[in-house]
Amino acid sequence: MRVRKGRNRIVFVFPYLGIVVKIPVMRLWKPLYYSYHDIMRGKWRSLKRDWSAPIEHEVYRGYIFLGILKNWREFWFYLKTKHQFLQPTYFSLFGLFNVQKYGEECRLSADIFWPQFIKITNWQVFEDGHHFSNEKNFCLSKDKLHLVDYGSSKTQKIVLEYGQKFFEQVKLTED
Repeated sequence: MRVRKGRNRIVFVFPYLGIVVKIPVMRLWKPLYYSYHDIMRGKWRSLKRDWSAPIEHEVYRGYIFLGILKNWREFWFYLKTKHQFLQPTYFSLFGLFNVQKYGEECRLSADIFWPQFIKITNWQVFEDGHHFSNEKNFCLSKDKLHLVDYGSSKTQKIVLEYGQKFFEQVKLTED
């Protein structure tokens, strides 16, 4: 078993079982600490603003729930699309943990496929450059690239529009 830590989730890799398990990271300390200070200083507007911000903004609710939301979105997106560019997510317990198919870790440099993504999307991949320019967000299966981290709505939008082209056209060798 190996452990990989991301910003919003911890991933337990079980190659012999053929699965990975994704657990959300719920950071409680920051929102409690900053809320306490806002209350002590009488900053009710900033307290209300920060607690009502969308989860994706990674302010108070995001610190706590973003990992759960990404797990849940990932599960439902795969369930709805069954997209072949995505590494299959088999199960989710309401986002509290996901079970995803194991894939060989991508040992290629993103320098090989990132320029191809840019060309295929006509630069639109920059809307979510973090996910598509990082080789750690991919795995290899049968000499094809598969996306393993697709819980973001921006990522899902790009996959819906260009995922099939990525799957079919991306070459994994330098020519």
